[in-house]
Amino acid sequence: MRFLTDAAWSFSLGTDPDVDFCVWVLQRDGLRVPPFDRHPDGDGTLRAAGLPPALWEAWFHRNIAAIDERRALLVAGRRQPTDFARLRALQPSALWSGDPAAGQRLATLADIYEDVMNERKEPGGVAELTLRDDAHLWDALAPYRRRLPPLRILFLDYPGPLRLVVPPRTIVIGVADWQPDREALSSEVLAGAADLSAVLREK
Repeated sequence: MRFLTDAAWSFSLGTDPDVDFCVWVLQRDGLRVPPFDRHPDGDGTLRAAGLPPALWEAWFHRNIAAIDERRALLVAGRRQPTDFARLRALQPSALWSGDPAAGQRLATLADIYEDVMNERKEPGGVAELTLRDDAHLWDALAPYRRRLPPLRILFLDYPGPLRLVVPPRTIVIGVADWQPDREALSSEVLAGAADLSAVLREK
C-alpha cells in the first residue's frame, strides 16, 4: 500500500488481501454479484450453505469498512502488544453475519486462500501493478481534492477493467489479466472519483 498526502488531503493505492478474499470466494463458488459477474460457475458450496448475493454484498462492504481498523491494529502492534482478539474479530469469516453454515465454509476457504496469496506474490502480479504511476495520479486527482474525502484506490485480482465505488472513499478496480498503461489506469481512477463524487452528492 502506497500513500500520497499533503496537509489537507491524501490517497492510498494498493491491495487488501481480506477484501480480495471476498471476491476470490465468489470465483471459487460461481456466485455472481454485479459487477463481479465475469467468472464461470464454480463448486456452489457457498450458495448451498446459504450465501445469497445480497448478503455477500453486505459482507464485502463490511470488509472494506474494516480496512482502516485492521491496519491501525497492525501498525500499533509494532509499538505495543497486538490486540489479537480484536484483529480476529475483523477477519472476513468473523465479519460474516448470515447463515452459520456459510460462515464455517468461509473459515475453511480462508485457510485455502493462504496458499493462493503466496502465489499472488510472484513478480508481475497485482501487487506490482499497484506501485505504478502514483505521482501521476496525484496530479490527475487534483480537481477532486476539495470534493472528496481522502481516497482509497483498491486493486482486486478480478478480471478487469472493472470499477466499483464504495462510499464514502473507496474506489475498487479489478485488474486481473489487464496491464493498463498510465493513461488507462488514470482514466479508471478518475472515472471512479467522478462516480464517487456523484454518489456523495446524492446523499
